[in-house]
Amino acid sequence: MSPSSRSVIEAAIRVLQVGITPALRPGISVVIPVKDRAHLLAQTLRSVRQQTVPVDEIVVVDDGSIDDSAAVARHAGATVFVNESESRGAAAGRNLGLSRVGTELACPLDSDDLLLPQAVEKLTGAIGRSPSAPFAFGRALVAARETDGWHPRGIVAPLEGDMEGLPCRLYARNFVPASSVVVRTRDIREAGGYPEWLVFNEDHYAWIQLARRASPVHVPEVLTVSRRHAGNRHDPLADAAVQEITSLANEDARLLPCLPERLGVQLLDMVTIALRVQRPSDAARVAWDLFIRQPERRRILKSALQRWHTRRMRAREGNELWRADPELRRFLSAYE
Repeated sequence: MSPSSRSVIEAAIRVLQVGITPALRPGISVVIPVKDRAHLLAQTLRSVRQQTVPVDEIVVVDDGSIDDSAAVARHAGATVFVNESESRGAAAGRNLGLSRVGTELACPLDSDDLLLPQAVEKLTGAIGRSPSAPFAFGRALVAARETDGWHPRGIVAPLEGDMEGLPCRLYARNFVPASSVVVRTRDIREAGGYPEWLVFNEDHYAWIQLARRASPVHVPEVLTVSRRHAGNRHDPLADAAVQEITSLANEDARLLPCLPERLGVQLLDMVTIALRVQRPSDAARVAWDLFIRQPERRRILKSALQRWHTRRMRAREGNELWRADPELRRFLSAYE
């Protein structure tokens, strides 16, 4: 069965589930999938408890951890579901958590990221003022904790014109931070949730599907910290995930105009990583697939160069924010 067929079937199942699920009540739930991140999860949950607007429930899905992740979550007052069979992955964990949520709004959160104190307040306020928006999202500071303290690595945020160019621009480049989102529970269920056949980039796929239904709302403030560490679950050379998202242009003509831009973004990101980890054969293969054999090479190259400039710009913005915001530095100093 093809991934697109699975997507249709899973979406239909979730629509049926919505029909038999008790009515959602007002409020917001935080949904966190976790696997072997007890220490980081404890910090993530602390940032949830420090919100200026308390959340109604916390749902943690433990994907077969061998550490104390489940115990840490229970100690923090979360409702915990444990997958004791073989690992099913983060997307399945998110979907299970979302299927158990009883509130109209949900905040999907990675087990290693941190919510700034006003994140839930500002995101719920934004989506409340935009009744048609399937989700609201803010910006994220990318940062790493080194032996001498925290260091900014950049900012994840849309560029000028991105919000007016939805869903096309979001298809080209994921500018929605995975943990800086409040989504309408019913909308993400009806859209099929997160694609469980993708090991990586499942959040990008979900945001595109939601943005194809209606435009989200953007809060132009840094509301979360996306933590970089040795255990990050990310692989920019994951061809299956890249190709699956790229193929969405075959289903929606609105995405086709941004296909060269998407290929350029992927070209820059994947070649850079391949060379950094000393895999020149992968870099050559990527260049062949995403550039040389493509018909719109000029647009692809222009997009790749724009991506390079954007990454440098976002790195500078992260450094500037870090220097200018003592409250942000004070907040992070409390987290090891």
